Amino acid sequence: MTKIARPSPFNVVVAFIHRGGRVLLEQREATVEFPLHWACPGGKVEPGETDAQALVRELREELGLQLEEASVGDCLWTLRFAPPLTRSDFIVRTLEVTLPPDAKPMPLTAAGLGWFQSWELISLRVVPSLKEVRGEMIAFLDTPGRQAGIDRRFGMAEAKP
Repeated sequence: MTKIARPSPFNVVVAFIHRGGRVLLEQREATVEFPLHWACPGGKVEPGETDAQALVRELREELGLQLEEASVGDCLWTLRFAPPLTRSDFIVRTLEVTLPPDAKPMPLTAAGLGWFQSWELISLRVVPSLKEVRGEMIAFLDTPGRQAGIDRRFGMAEAKP
C-alpha cells in the first residue's frame, strides 16, 4: 500500500491582548476568508522565526505596534485545524501579549478594532479558532483580580467540524 504524504501543518500565532477585563479583537476585511468576522490579531510564522518574533512582526504590520519580544507571554491555547473545516492544515497558538500603557493599536490591515468585555464575545461573529476558545477567553476575562500572567495552561485540542 502506498502512503500519501500530507504536507506538515503550518503555524499561526495570534495575540490575546487584554486590559481591564476587555480583549482586543480585529474585524477581518470583507474580501478575505471569514469576511467581517472578529479575530485575535496575528498571522503565519515565517521560516526561521520564533512564535514571539512572528507575533511582534504581525502586530507591527497589522496594528502599528512597536513591541519587544518580552511583551509576548505564555501560550494559552493551541488548536489544530484541517480540512474539511478549513482549506489547509494549520496549528494556531494563542499567546498572551502585554501592551505598554501608552500603546495605541490601529487597524492597518483590518476593517476595524474593538475592545470587548466577556459577555460581548458571546454574540460576535468570530473565526473558527476564536470560536473554539471563546469559553476559555470568557473564563479568563471573568476571573476576579486577573491582571497579567497565566495561572493555567491549555493543551493541544483538535477543532471539531
